[in-house]
Formats: sequence, structure tokens, C-alpha cells
Amino acid sequence: MGRGQTSDLRQPGRNIVVITTASLPWRTGTAVNPLLRTAYLAHALKDAKVTLLVPWLAKCEQKIVYPEGVTFETSAQQAKWVKEWVEKRTEFPAAFDIKFYPGRYDESFLSIFPVGDPTAFIPDYEADVAILEEPEHLTWFHHGRRYTEKFRHVLGILHTNYIGTTCSGHHTASSPIDATHPSTLQLAQTRVIGLSTTIPISVCCKNHMCSRFS
Repeated sequence: MGRGQTSDLRQPGRNIVVITTASLPWRTGTAVNPLLRTAYLAHALKDAKVTLLVPWLAKCEQKIVYPEGVTFETSAQQAKWVKEWVEKRTEFPAAFDIKFYPGRYDESFLSIFPVGDPTAFIPDYEADVAILEEPEHLTWFHHGRRYTEKFRHVLGILHTNYIGTTCSGHHTASSPIDATHPSTLQLAQTRVIGLSTTIPISVCCKNHMCSRFS
């Protein structure tokens, strides 16, 4: 299947990569929702290969964002912890892979950003479908290949209501001027589906099909 052609994710043999900017044990939306989405996709699409790509943090930054006393020496330890959590939570077998890319926590944004190119951790022969969780954070400092060049099918899911966050005062790097930025992004879109009212005049609906686990 070439790029730009009609894509059916239910076709056997698809490779689906869910790329996000946070991982458990940080209990934030960009860690929990993508994990549940990955578990559901792996459970529902038996003939697909599903991978969750998450940031790996240095020990000093793990201590900032993870619960007290919970840190990992290796990515394998963290992957095991995450799979045990999701299996207990969903009662699904964790029939998916977890891969890591280097990340850094930025206190001014209260967010994790990739260091380098996350797409480099997915082999080209597996670069089929990419689900970008919080795509703006994955692309603000992205210096690698364009996601639409690497993958055949790319879907972005926004998590943050920037206007609401800015107006509430719970921010450090934003300003009232920044609140207009998400609105300008909508000019380039033909269809917007949101988990929350991130962008004005958008459609809000459930898209991860995991509401009973949240």
C-alpha cells in the first residue's frame, strides 16, 4: 500500500506504532491513554503488530516525574513494570512491544520532549501506521525524518487544552498570546476529532475505545 492511498487498519499484517511523550509510572494522560489504546489495538487486531514507543528518562529525571521510590535502571525493567500494570488493569495479555527513545523532562513546559529522532527506533520495514499522541510535543523540536515520510499512515491525537490551561494560570512557558496558536493550527485541518475541546469548533468523541478502563 502506497502513501496517500485509502488505508484500512483492520487489514491483516499492519504494523501500528503508538508514539507518545510520557510513560507510566507517571500517571499523566499522555502515558495512560496511549498505553490503554495500545493494549486495546493489540487485543482487537490479532493479525497486527502493535508497538508502544515511549521516552526513556535519566535517573535524575525519573525522580522528578515518577512516584517517590519508583525508578528503573534499564528500559527492560520499565517495560516489564508497564506491561504488568496494563495487564492487571485491562485483563488483556500485553501482546505488544514497548520501545524507548531518549527523552528529557522540561520543567518550564512540565513535559517530556524527544532527544533526537524517535522515528529512528522503528525499522523502515515496520514503518506502516503511526499514531502520534500529543503530536505538537513530538514535532516542536523534531530534527529527523518527517513522520509522513517515514510512515504510510499518520494519525495525531491532541491531549492538551492550551486555551483552558493558559486561562487557568496553570502554566509556566505559555502566555495569553500562545493561546491563539492552536486556533491557527485548525486552518490546516479538514477534520478534527478531540478527546477534549483542545481546538475551538472541533468534534469531541471517544477514539481509544477504552473508556471502561479509565
